[in-house]
Amino acid sequence: MARLNGIQNIPNYGYTNFLETLEKELQNQLATALYQEECMWYQKSRGDWITDGDRNTKYYHSETIVRRRRNKIISLRSEMGDWIEDQEDLRNTVKNFYLNLYHEEAPTRDPVISWTTYPQMLEAEHNKLSAPVHFVECKRALFEMGPHKAPGEDGYPALFFQQSWDTVADSVYHYVN
Repeated sequence: MARLNGIQNIPNYGYTNFLETLEKELQNQLATALYQEECMWYQKSRGDWITDGDRNTKYYHSETIVRRRRNKIISLRSEMGDWIEDQEDLRNTVKNFYLNLYHEEAPTRDPVISWTTYPQMLEAEHNKLSAPVHFVECKRALFEMGPHKAPGEDGYPALFFQQSWDTVADSVYHYVN
């Protein structure tokens, strides 16, 4: 780099073929040296991973155990301020939290069908469409859906409702009606 700077700062730089050729050679040598340095640092960084990384070693197993412990919920503080450590109580606490979070007191939706959107002569079809849906029909329609199809307005795919039907059945049924 010092030689390149020296060549580029010479007063007659750009006027002689010798200096231009020498500069090109030095730039090629610099590019090669930088590439070799990059390769060396890459190999050094991979060295630790290769010796300690993903092999079936004591180090690997201890790292896995530490990660599992760090990712496991051991206790939670309830709304009353008490610490809960029992696994069953933890499950119930989390379940109740999300049930209360997504619970709807009174639906605030406009009816889908109104007399202004349908002509008067379709009264029979209108009555069919606005008739209440039975619980069995609601469940059958949900379980006939493809589990990974596009999610509805809430963003959840049908699989979520199918797997948690026991919990969300009443809410879904009331929403459909």
